[in-house]
Amino acid sequence: MKKFLRKIMDLPSSSEEKEEENQETQSMQISVNGQEILSLSPIQIKVICNDIRESEFEEDIKRRISHIVLHKYDQCMKRMKEEWLGKLESRYDMIPSNADAFANLVFSQEDYKCRQTRDTEELKRKQEEKVQSN
Repeated sequence: MKKFLRKIMDLPSSSEEKEEENQETQSMQISVNGQEILSLSPIQIKVICNDIRESEFEEDIKRRISHIVLHKYDQCMKRMKEEWLGKLESRYDMIPSNADAFANLVFSQEDYKCRQTRDTEELKRKQEEKVQSN
């Protein structure tokens, strides 16, 4: 209410109110490779800070984002190993246990196809089947 009255009456703000106003106008931008992918408004930050200490907010958000991306990587690596381990064991005597080395070995295979290529080929195959069935 004080803030409201000060704005209406054009009275000077206390230093505490000025700091509070500055905090209210701060937002958080999250970028990947220089491109903003998410912007949290001051209200969104305050809502999150209802459960997380303000002093820990930034580090907590960084930790959460890191966890999400690394979890995605771990799940993709798990699926890659499930798909490729048997194929590679039939082709090689030794399979690398290091994740990066394993992935590089998979990527070097002639029959390796990334997701986009697999999806494109699958779509083309379905379209050909549809044409043949007509």
